[in-house]
Amino acid sequence: MRALLIAALVASAVFASGSASAAACTWASEELPLPADTRFSVITGAAHDGSYVLGVGVSGWQDVALLWHNGSVESVRLESGRFPNDVNAAGTVLINSSEGRAFRGGTELNPLPGHNYAWAAAINSAGAAVGRSGAPMVIWPAGSSVPSMLSGTDDGASWTVAGIDEQGRVAGWRFGLAEEATQSYVWDENGVRTLLRPLPGHTETVVRAIRNSRIVGYSTGAGAVGVEWDLQGNVVRTLTGSVDSRDVTPSGDVLGITPDGEMPGPAKVWRANGEVEQPPVTAVYEKFADDGSLYGGSYREGTYTPVRARCA
Repeated sequence: MRALLIAALVASAVFASGSASAAACTWASEELPLPADTRFSVITGAAHDGSYVLGVGVSGWQDVALLWHNGSVESVRLESGRFPNDVNAAGTVLINSSEGRAFRGGTELNPLPGHNYAWAAAINSAGAAVGRSGAPMVIWPAGSSVPSMLSGTDDGASWTVAGIDEQGRVAGWRFGLAEEATQSYVWDENGVRTLLRPLPGHTETVVRAIRNSRIVGYSTGAGAVGVEWDLQGNVVRTLTGSVDSRDVTPSGDVLGITPDGEMPGPAKVWRANGEVEQPPVTAVYEKFADDGSLYGGSYREGTYTPVRARCA
């Protein structure tokens, strides 16, 4: 499990474009505290407002969930095969098990009738969680452990959840059957599904995040480029020079990655006004909070250190 977490962290380096000039911004990073004798692996989730940040570490030979809040950290031992996926502003944590069981806080989330598998991927501040039951994507409303299937996801394809926003809108993408293009969708608060369209000349899309009507990911054909869509599925911004866009704030600032040969390039922040900023390149950033904080990990001396970067 630890090897997979480290591989995931390395693989998810993050974004932007070299076409715009960098803004006058002074970035600074700081280490997040760790409990004694605990090694950090990866940031797995964060409340949209950044009030809580969730990660995974190792204490001795035991995997632990790490929860940062107001400058302090809590360490909770994980049962074998369990993994923390996300946290909301109330501090409610989603945990999944290798046995196909999902939990929101201390409550187990039911699978769909006739299924024996549940996986919770993301949670909003109200407590609504989204994930999968078997192949289909589902949503568990706040206060309920009974899932509702998201329309169109029971088609036999492989579905991946991108996120849920504070209004209950959900984004996800479909890895199609043989010969089918990968396509992305958004579901509104009433469960109505809309296709996220590719750029002209492109055939496929992958959605990464949704936040207060802003949806980001990438469109690909001969090459990939980060984009933002509106709720009608139209591309409203092309992030020229990027190969992916990974997270977005309500104000329209986007975190993404630039191309760099065979590997993802350094993380950059694309502001809503078109300016591009370079946060410290010593970390791989996973989450972009509404207050402008980036959360991720910095690798040195054979281990990862959890960090927060902010633009002063």
